[in-house]
Amino acid sequence: MSKKISVIIPVYNSGDCAVRVMDELLALRNDLEIVCVNDGSTDDSKKILTSYAKKHAQVVLFSKENGGAATARNYGLDKATGDLICFVDSDDDVLDDFFELADGFEDQKVDLSCGALEYFRVDTGEKKVVFDNEPDARGENETLLDYALRIMAHDGRFNGTIPKMFRREIIEKFSIRFQDDFLIGEDTCFLFDYFVAMSKLKRSEIRFVPKALYRYNYKNSGSLASENTLSWANWQKIVDYIAAKLEAGRDVDLLRKVERRWRIGCLLSVARSGKSFKEKCRFANPVKLLFAQIIVKFRK
Repeated sequence: MSKKISVIIPVYNSGDCAVRVMDELLALRNDLEIVCVNDGSTDDSKKILTSYAKKHAQVVLFSKENGGAATARNYGLDKATGDLICFVDSDDDVLDDFFELADGFEDQKVDLSCGALEYFRVDTGEKKVVFDNEPDARGENETLLDYALRIMAHDGRFNGTIPKMFRREIIEKFSIRFQDDFLIGEDTCFLFDYFVAMSKLKRSEIRFVPKALYRYNYKNSGSLASENTLSWANWQKIVDYIAAKLEAGRDVDLLRKVERRWRIGCLLSVARSGKSFKEKCRFANPVKLLFAQIIVKFRK
């Protein structure tokens, strides 16, 4: 018997986009629960979503005061009833094989499924697929948290919750929720909390689907880096959160490798931003920034 899937979609002033992605979801699979959370939209999104929900029994619509995507996802988790949980952003797209994420959960072996991601620049049509390879296998004596941190130190596939499939029973057993006071990285913390829960349950099966399942839409390179992502202080908050979850004296070296990777990524994001050099120096050391800008220039 197939597992019931709940898809949680937060919506803020993007009703038309949400309708598009819900159409995509229902075209791929009809036996869904789509939990659509209107996060205090100030345009006609609520009207659009209400009309759509009346026509589609699979869609359950909730409205709340605006609190940000993390609070909307948490609200959706409180309302979801499916065995499996996945998250979709209203202005993105799911690709044809998206629900391959659900494969492998039937036999109780898989606890987390991860797919590849397609970045799509809507103003130029440029596409780039990332994470379309399977990472190195977990070592025989490697703990799950060591493995997660090793992958995080290598690439960004464990930095977020999209495209991934989770077991709701694990989420609820350990009361895992998004940190709504974080400016960035709340999804990274959610995923790491899920790894901690899996570790406590002595469960460690992660399935990787090495092809693009989800399209992240963005308008230009600058839109990938808000001021929140340019400030290292916001990244440090994520590092501190993860450090607090680790057992004393363990995994610290791996976390330091993750931190170094994020520091470099943050610096390069500052260098790529469309800000003036003077503005960039608000976020980074001028000397390091000069070297970063040279790297960015030759990477183009």
